[in-house]
Amino acid sequence: MKKIEISAEERAVIQEHLDGKVGMFTATQHQMDVLSPVIDRAEELLLELNAFDEMFNSADGDLLRWYLQKWQNQ
Repeated sequence: MKKIEISAEERAVIQEHLDGKVGMFTATQHQMDVLSPVIDRAEELLLELNAFDEMFNSADGDLLRWYLQKWQNQ
């Protein structure tokens, strides 16, 4: 697994998502521009690791929460 990189701006928007302040239908264009590449990278890692069960069990099925946990644990 390659090193996960998450910028400070990406972490801030992910945290807004985790706090319920940003949703798929409530995000601004800027927030979506920040989150879209993160979601793509998270999905790529999820597939690479075949970690669907892990994501659902450890992050309540939230892809961004799971990806942030992976970043924090590396």
